[in-house]
Amino acid sequence: DQERVKAVASEMRAKQSAENAEAKRAEADAARNAETLAREETTRQKLITERNLKSAIAAIRELTVVSSNDLLNVPNMEPVRLALLQKAQLFLNSLETDSDLDSNLLIEVATAQKILGNLLYRMGKYEESIKAFNQSIEIGERLVTEYPANLEYLEKLAGALVQLGNPLNSIGRYDEFHLTSKRAVETSETLNKLEPNNSLFRSILANSYHAAAVHYSRADPLSGKSLELLHKSVELHQETVDAFPDDWGFAGELGNAYNSLGAEFSFHGKMNESIQAYHKSIEVQHKFMDQHKIATSVMRSYNNLANRYSATGKIADAIKSVTVSLEIGTSLVEDYPTLVNSISLLSDTHTIYAFILFKNKTPAKAVVHLEKAIALLLPLVESNSGSELFQSDIGLA
Repeated sequence: DQERVKAVASEMRAKQSAENAEAKRAEADAARNAETLAREETTRQKLITERNLKSAIAAIRELTVVSSNDLLNVPNMEPVRLALLQKAQLFLNSLETDSDLDSNLLIEVATAQKILGNLLYRMGKYEESIKAFNQSIEIGERLVTEYPANLEYLEKLAGALVQLGNPLNSIGRYDEFHLTSKRAVETSETLNKLEPNNSLFRSILANSYHAAAVHYSRADPLSGKSLELLHKSVELHQETVDAFPDDWGFAGELGNAYNSLGAEFSFHGKMNESIQAYHKSIEVQHKFMDQHKIATSVMRSYNNLANRYSATGKIADAIKSVTVSLEIGTSLVEDYPTLVNSISLLSDTHTIYAFILFKNKTPAKAVVHLEKAIALLLPLVESNSGSELFQSDIGLA
């Protein structure tokens, strides 16, 4: 009987062991199946996310590019423009760019953020512009680190660094502007050395020199460093314009560089060279006056010419220049009544005209223009649209 009991017990143990082994195998199979299903679901969700992102980013690119190329040149479209920009911001700010996204998608997000930053800057929304540029830069830095041989990623990073200087300078964040412009020059020089014959890379480098010149003109005005950098910027921009004579963006960058060069010549007492630089700025941009950005740049050049002519006693030439600027500015404000840069420039123009008229001993007319200048500027001050309203653009890299 004992032997039989032992046999039964042994049989039961063997059966239990087999059942346990089967249970473990089933459990392992279930775990493997669950893991496979989880991987498949993760892959499926990633594909859905990427597909949705591709569609959404394509829409954002179209949205922002249309806003930049068309809506900013179509009069009385402010409500539509603002609605489009708000949609773009909401989408871009909702993206989880730290997730495991494809690099091609990430660079699209970075590009859209850069375009958005430029649009926000042009509308006087400087803090929002800075945020958009910084998000573009953050993505660019990540991609450049992961893919150092991809020059497209380095180009996007350099361009965003250059453009970030505009809003930083506009609201007086000069220390940040200095560091950003320094990084922009270093990144752009690296890019240009890798492909010295690339016109886009050359344009970005020219814009980085322009940004650095703006810094030195304020931080170290007597060193001549700003003048040196501006000459480099003009030379590089001219090469690009010669290669692409029908591109208004490149022409605008060259015009802006000449405008800054004129100001720098004036600071150093070289009035004739200053006047020549402003005339050159107008000349290279004049055929693109249908573009809003170009029209404001040309307006600045006429304002600066008026000041220089007035300073050298050429009152008739000064009045002629400021009158042209008034015509451009009045038309711009009528067509774009909410754009800060256009309004502030027109206010500036009326102020310049007033001082010329005071100098010409016609104070009654001067007072009229001062009143117009204040009437234009007061709503901007009350709405806190920007602490620094009379800034020139560094470029469109």
